[in-house]
Parts: sequence; structure tokens; C-alpha cells
Amino acid sequence: MRARSVQHVPGKVILLGEHAVLCGHPAIATAVPRRLTLVAELGQDAHDLPGDRSLRQALVTTAVSFGLDPCRVAVHTESRLPPGGGLGSSAALSVALVRAVAALSCTELTDTEVMRLATEVEHAFHRRSSGLDIRAVVHTGPIWFEPGAEPLVLPLDVREPFDLVIAQSGQRRSTAAQVDAVGHRPAQSNSSPGPMARLGELTRRARAALADGEVADLGDAMNSAHLELRDLGMSTPTLDRMVAIAREAGAAGAKLTGAGHGGAMIAVAGARGPRICTALRDSGFEVFLTRMNRSEPEDATNHRN
Repeated sequence: MRARSVQHVPGKVILLGEHAVLCGHPAIATAVPRRLTLVAELGQDAHDLPGDRSLRQALVTTAVSFGLDPCRVAVHTESRLPPGGGLGSSAALSVALVRAVAALSCTELTDTEVMRLATEVEHAFHRRSSGLDIRAVVHTGPIWFEPGAEPLVLPLDVREPFDLVIAQSGQRRSTAAQVDAVGHRPAQSNSSPGPMARLGELTRRARAALADGEVADLGDAMNSAHLELRDLGMSTPTLDRMVAIAREAGAAGAKLTGAGHGGAMIAVAGARGPRICTALRDSGFEVFLTRMNRSEPEDATNHRN
């Protein structure tokens, strides 16, 4: 057994496919430079479990998986991924927790095993999870994701790297509540594709645009996806305002990212990243940039000890 483990895990954003991925459609996601740090310590004496119900359940699930008494595992986190902020805080926490407790028990895990266990742990936060967020933070680069019993995950072909602006609305929301809200909507008529199918098709268009280096086509797909998500009730006046600010500042496309109804917005910046960031910051929003390519994001490395 080991006494201490420190893990650093990046957050993520979903470019396209949120919500539709739970209906069997593909999604595109990427890790971002901001990350969560988790410290886990294994003590000799029992102590109280975390007061937060979801974190308590996640810790118990993880510790039991590795044959440890959860009352002997103390965890502390520092994070630049706000809970309910659309940046994958629960996925990063789940991955960090699995890696840390595995290290305490001296268990070596493959990335596949980490993703499987972390997806189970994430259910403590979201109830339903496609596993997309988990895979995005483990792979640390842009991915193409197709859900299923054995999800298909492929590194995304990005022909022309570009900057992606990420802005936080400051509105926290419950991913589980938003997933339930979409899931309880009436079924669509079979006479025409429903919103989930349309979102799936927009994701496929975006994949082709990325492979061809057509940033304008990617932006068009993102703009259309935002409208679909807005019609589903996933946007807010604040998110719509952020999208409008980004587009007016020169973004090729912009949309909410993640569960919606708060959280974050993303915009394809091209060469206008600084201008878009300034416009959003001047309007009171916290903003940062990430580079879309196949490389690992800066400062997003997973450190294990």
C-alpha cells in the first residue's frame, strides 16, 4: 500500500454532439488546459466520509473496487474546473479518484481500465453518462466518440490547427437535471428527423470540416447546433448573449458546450482569438483559449505519484 497519491487531470469541452450522444449519435470533444488536482491519502485510522453526497458515493465506489476501506481514504481537491461549469469537472474528478485510489492500492491500470471504472464512478454525479467526458480527459486531445457497449474512440483528424475560445457564463447547472429534461421530452414524429438526429448529422459535418481544414464549415455546423440546443431549452439568455458577442467579434461559429442551461460557451476563433477574448472579457465573462490540434494541451499532462 502507498500512503499518498497526487493526480492532475484536464477538463474538456464538447464541440458538437452533447445530449445527442445519449441517443446513440456521435460527438466531438477535446481536453482543455485547465485541470483538477486531487490528493488522496491512506491513513491507519478511520475518519468521516465527505459531506457531499455525490463525492461520498464516488469515493465509496472507488475504494471498494480496490479493496480499501473508504473511511481510511482522505481526498483533497484543487480545481480550475468549476462544478456545473460545462468543463468536465466531474469527469476529471472521477478519473483522478480512480487513478489515485489505484495508486494507493499499488494497482496498475491501463487507460481502458481507468475509463471503464471512472465511467461507473461518474454515475454518482450524473446518473446517466455516455462516457464521452471521461474519454476526453483521458485521451487529452481531440476525439471522435461513438457511444455503445464498447464505445468507439478515435483521435480526431484536424488538418489546420486553430484556436478555440472558451468562456464561462458564471451560471452553474446540474448536468443530471438537464439530461433528464431532454430525456423527458415527447418523442418526435417519424416523418422527419428529430433534433437528436439533426445534431448527429451536424457532428458528422463538423468532422469532415476539421479533416478538410474548412473552419467556416465547422463554424456553420456549430451555429446550427446552438440553435437546435436552444430550441431544446438548453440555452439561456446569458449563453445566447455570449454567442452573439463572439460572432460579432469575428468568430466563425459559437455555441453552448456541455449540458447547457448555464456552464460555458465555445467559439471558433481563427486569427481573431484575442479580439473575441477581449469582447467577452469586457462583457464580464471569464475566458481562455485552447489550441485545437492532435497534440496534448499545454499543462494538461497527467502526473502520477
